[in-house]
Amino acid sequence: MLTEILLVILYSSVLAVVIYRLRIFSLPGISKWWIIGAFVIKIFAGTALGLLYTHHYTDRTKADTFKFFDDSRVMMDALSFNPKQFFELFTGIGQDDPELEPYFYKMNTWMTEDFYVSSNRMMVRMNALFRFLTPPGEHYYLHVVMFNFLSLLGLIFLCKTFFLRLKKYHKLIFMAVVFFPSILFWGSGLLKDGLIIFAMGSMLYAFIRLVNGQRHELLSVFVFSAATLLLAMIKIYILFAMIPA
Repeated sequence: MLTEILLVILYSSVLAVVIYRLRIFSLPGISKWWIIGAFVIKIFAGTALGLLYTHHYTDRTKADTFKFFDDSRVMMDALSFNPKQFFELFTGIGQDDPELEPYFYKMNTWMTEDFYVSSNRMMVRMNALFRFLTPPGEHYYLHVVMFNFLSLLGLIFLCKTFFLRLKKYHKLIFMAVVFFPSILFWGSGLLKDGLIIFAMGSMLYAFIRLVNGQRHELLSVFVFSAATLLLAMIKIYILFAMIPA
């Protein structure tokens, strides 16, 4: 546990420096220290969610926050046993291979996939990707840190979108978007919510830049397309709900 705490502090510090130095995390009228503070608060909120499910809702097979993480370990086991099977699981290419069935039955979420309601497999793949960025072992809270980096970026994009239309009250808007209680709690945990926020924020900001005819149109088209696809792969009905607006 001590090792994971030290790793969380290390990774959080490195990502805080990244946030401070990257212009993409800049907001007019908002200090970078506010944004870094929001990142730290989100990590604490995500940690609280993990502890809640660890000590109160103790069945890991029923808690989404742990199911996706545990299933990614099964996927990574395929990498050490048969890299071809890992590639098939990770990309979805050749996933009809009958030799993959033992992995399916070891996972808690893979066989309950319903594309038109909610995609579990994308979350398993994201956790598997994060395992490449962390030391070997089970480091759940490191994944919380990295999910919050993406979630925060999505919230920054949402603020940028609002700021293009609303020229005043930037601090109030920032506080309302980032610290709205349900967004702060559920959007900071190792859940689909954080990834949805990242996809929504990226999609809306890229869209409004295209509408306004701002620079780097090709980049905006790419970001809009990729974010739309990601949102469709996580919860497509949210995308359908947004289309009319």
